Amino acid sequence: MRYCPFCAEENQQDARECAHCGKRIPAAARKPTPVEVAPTLQIDLTPSGPLRPEVKAPNMAAPTGTLLGIPSQPLPMSVRPPTPTAPTRHPPEFENASSDFPSLKLPPMPMPPESGSLWRAVSYLPPLLRAWWVRVRAARTLSALVVADQRTLDGVLRDLGRAAREAQLDEPVFSEEMGRVHAEENRRDNALESARFASEEIAREAERFRAERRVREAQSAGKQGEIAQNEDLLRQHGEERRAHATQLGELESQLRAAERRATQGDAKALKLEVTSEDKGGGIQAAAAARLEAEAARKEASSIAPLRDQARAKVMELDGPIGELERNIARLKQELQTQIRELKEAEHAHELANKQFETDQRAADEERASAEREMSQRFITVGTLLNLNRIEGDRFRPLYLRIDQLKGGLTGREALIQRLAQEREAFDRPAMQKGLLTVGAAIVLITLIVVILSVVLSR
Repeated sequence: MRYCPFCAEENQQDARECAHCGKRIPAAARKPTPVEVAPTLQIDLTPSGPLRPEVKAPNMAAPTGTLLGIPSQPLPMSVRPPTPTAPTRHPPEFENASSDFPSLKLPPMPMPPESGSLWRAVSYLPPLLRAWWVRVRAARTLSALVVADQRTLDGVLRDLGRAAREAQLDEPVFSEEMGRVHAEENRRDNALESARFASEEIAREAERFRAERRVREAQSAGKQGEIAQNEDLLRQHGEERRAHATQLGELESQLRAAERRATQGDAKALKLEVTSEDKGGGIQAAAAARLEAEAARKEASSIAPLRDQARAKVMELDGPIGELERNIARLKQELQTQIRELKEAEHAHELANKQFETDQRAADEERASAEREMSQRFITVGTLLNLNRIEGDRFRPLYLRIDQLKGGLTGREALIQRLAQEREAFDRPAMQKGLLTVGAAIVLITLIVVILSVVLSR
């Protein structure tokens, strides 16, 4: 017996056309798995609703071309993914693409060519490739929806596990998993306590360092004030000393000039005493020279006390100026030490903060790990509770939701399998003949173009 790849009905071994759907049976058709003739399905696969097939009797009498007992007209089925968080982009095989809940309409798989002509084989390729590619994309979309529904189902099972934990179920089937949940809860609570302690330590360390910084900055500001005060006093003493030193220099110059005039007067008097009067000398001239020398000595005697006073004032200021310079140097060294200590305190504060932040991150990671493990344990508890259902008002809505999601998952997986079977139901010899014909045509056209190019280039 031979099976029709389009309606899966039995035919005679040498039959060329299906006696049930009227389609031509490919020569290399393999025996498919017998599939019950399915009615056209109008399926709502939203996670919130179970499968609701609307059975319509297929018209098997008319040779419209069916696949697995399903009419070949576009397949109406409503595919509704979970509510998206961003605008959904749908493949072209979905109608109402602007809607977040599109309806899937697929073009029919083309009927195999009735004759073995090359033209019919080539004409068979475009609709076949289009129908095949559309089914591939539809299967991918449905697979993505299956993944989303599975995640939703895991979430509902997790909620069911949490409800069981809150209800404190103590049935033996849950005892082991509940013990693991308690252990993970304790681990999470310990991690939360460690994270809280680390956060408090960070706050205490920040407050301590702010207080220490204020004290150190106040000390540095006091040192800077002392340095500025000493520098101002040093500047005043320096200006005063420079004034006395200038006065001292002037008085010493005047004193030296007076002493030089006195010496010159005495020498002149001695010279005039031995010189005759006709040459400008004599006793009177010598006496006048001595008077000038005496006047110069008197002037030097009057300048000397003033010089001594100026020198004493200069020497008197040297001590305070030296002390101020030493104080300023000491204060600057102390200021540099305080600045260095402040930097060291900042470095120690940063190290302490890094350590506390490391502890906090480790505690957060431990908490996240415990929560992930708790989530998996809740899914396991929810799965066990779903398999061993316990009646209760808080569980009943979750049971209903799980049944709805499983029904939707089953329907979508069945549709994916159905699309895969449809993709394999085509006339393989006709497709191969069409591809060979197209390839030969391309080679022939390329050869003609090359020949024409060579001829025209001469």
